[in-house]
Amino acid sequence: MDERMRLSMFLRTLMLQSVWNFERLQNVGFALAIDPWLRAAWKEPRDLRLARERHLAYFNTQPYMAGVALGVACRLEELLLKLPAGRRAEGVVRAGRFKDLLGSTLAALGDGLFWSALRPFSAVLAATMFVILKQTDVEPAWALAAAAFLLPFNAAALGVRWWGLGAGYEEGERVPSALQALPFKKLTKLVRGAGTALALALLVAAFFFPGGLAPVPAVGLAAVCAGLMRLGTGAKALLGGLFAAAAAAAVFGVRLG
Repeated sequence: MDERMRLSMFLRTLMLQSVWNFERLQNVGFALAIDPWLRAAWKEPRDLRLARERHLAYFNTQPYMAGVALGVACRLEELLLKLPAGRRAEGVVRAGRFKDLLGSTLAALGDGLFWSALRPFSAVLAATMFVILKQTDVEPAWALAAAAFLLPFNAAALGVRWWGLGAGYEEGERVPSALQALPFKKLTKLVRGAGTALALALLVAAFFFPGGLAPVPAVGLAAVCAGLMRLGTGAKALLGGLFAAAAAAAVFGVRLG
């Protein structure tokens, strides 16, 4: 896959959910993303039309992981192109089933990493940055804290989109084994642990830091506790109590140290 083609499809993955629908979910966005490859591969108008129709079937996955499925689909289209006309229908069915199964696998990996780990970690990081910036009188604290959330999260999301497109094409039908060899679960666990530790450190500092951390808006501590609960620590009641106490301390200026 040449870099120009890869860039074109990568940019189109940003619109994967732009025409999301209840019947076939991300099918239109996926068809739009793969269309440059289809136009380059299938020269006969009838073959191109059939290829486009194939990719308007149901499809759904974690959007940042869709690049892997897109790369694999390009490889499968390449293989279909080489099949004799009499065997192509069988190849189309096999490719469609593989694409559906891959979408579910990628959704499980991506949901765990991005939604359940990286996003709450980024929220806790932003809240921590806001507290530090306010404590050191660095402005604009809100804007810098927002950047602490947006920049790392989106860098990871875009990086995985780009990597996935190339990896999916290179691995083709071997991609499930390649994904299994990658440390997705370990990375997810690491990010969750880092977020939990950071959030607990901020909550402790809110009470015991010499001189206090005023002003610490309740919304910041709410984000911390919400992040902890989203990280799946299994202690929602305790975290709810910590939030209530921390919010009261923030509002009324209560300090324990």
